[in-house]
Amino acid sequence: MLYFSKANTKLKRLEKVIKGKVYSFDLLSGHTCPFAKDCKSMAIVQSDGRLKVCDGPNTVFRCFSATQEAMWKCVFDKRAMNTKICQSAKTIAQLVDALSEALPMDAKAIRLHVAGDFFNKDYLTAWCYVAENFPDIRFYGYTKCIPFVIALRHIIPDNMKLVLSSGGTADKDISIAKAYGFYEAIVVYYEKQAEALSLEIDHNDYHAYEPTKDFALLIHGTQPKNTLAGKAVWKARHDSRRNKTSQ
Repeated sequence: MLYFSKANTKLKRLEKVIKGKVYSFDLLSGHTCPFAKDCKSMAIVQSDGRLKVCDGPNTVFRCFSATQEAMWKCVFDKRAMNTKICQSAKTIAQLVDALSEALPMDAKAIRLHVAGDFFNKDYLTAWCYVAENFPDIRFYGYTKCIPFVIALRHIIPDNMKLVLSSGGTADKDISIAKAYGFYEAIVVYYEKQAEALSLEIDHNDYHAYEPTKDFALLIHGTQPKNTLAGKAVWKARHDSRRNKTSQ
């Protein structure tokens, strides 16, 4: 049985804005991200059964959801089951049926994906059909699978919003996709970096839920020490503690 997750901290902020329940459908990070590069990380089961985060050869910052999977086996197991079921579906119709059957009917929005991405074109096609069959639910998410988005743009329904996530191996296609009306999300290390790019930072997922322009995402999660990403996260946490102390 496929598993939909209840809203995490960020999605709970979105729930307050849209006044409805938000769920996410998640796959294994990295393992299902064919175009990932800057954030390529995945949880690997070691010979002793323990989980460990492994970064890709070109990783610039670590995928926060891969870290979650390495820290909590229950999270890894749920996403691994979703991945196994979806990747083993023999037809698009079979996948549409499985996703539709598990869909929470009290959802106002479904985030695709807090973890993972569209591992192939058929999988994205299936979600397009699911969204079309449930027009009262908003389906949205970020993706680095730009070639799939371009190829399937004609069947993406109005209630399905996909934001182009830069930092992947298909970045050269972003300008093509944007010409078709899609928007881009760029990861930044500091708020001043977003200001320099004239981009608003999305703190509650609403920019992805209702995209009207390009925007920024502030880096978060556990990052390797002595890296630009690690230093940025440390500074953000330090500033947050300092601000709370001064209040």
